[in-house]
Amino acid sequence: MVAACPHHEFDNWTLVSYFYDDMSPRMKQLLKIMSGEDFMNKNPDEAFQFLDYVVEMSKQRCRYYKRLDDLEAKKVQKVQIANEGIMQLCLICKSMEHDVHSCPTLPAVQDMFFEQANAIGTYKQPMNNFPYSNTYNPG
Repeated sequence: MVAACPHHEFDNWTLVSYFYDDMSPRMKQLLKIMSGEDFMNKNPDEAFQFLDYVVEMSKQRCRYYKRLDDLEAKKVQKVQIANEGIMQLCLICKSMEHDVHSCPTLPAVQDMFFEQANAIGTYKQPMNNFPYSNTYNPG
């Protein structure tokens, strides 16, 4: 921003102090750590150059994270494409050409199970040898 307005007529130390005063406490702590605890003791030109260095490092870090996000998105996309190509084994006819829901024999299998369930539900067991029945005849 300073490069965009070269005729601002502020000296470097004024710009550095404005910048430093508006920093969050966390950023001030980071700046102190990066500068070896003596940022405010630097001469104005050194402090200004150090801030330029910090800005450049921040830009590089942002580019790095963007690239990392792009690579992660590509990886997720490749996995999704690979998963779309994998066909599951049909558990009815053991074919790899379709899944259970699109099996051509599914209607016949459903009818068969429906008929078996109806047959079980309507089957009555004879009560001839049931010892607790009212009609029990031991002999």
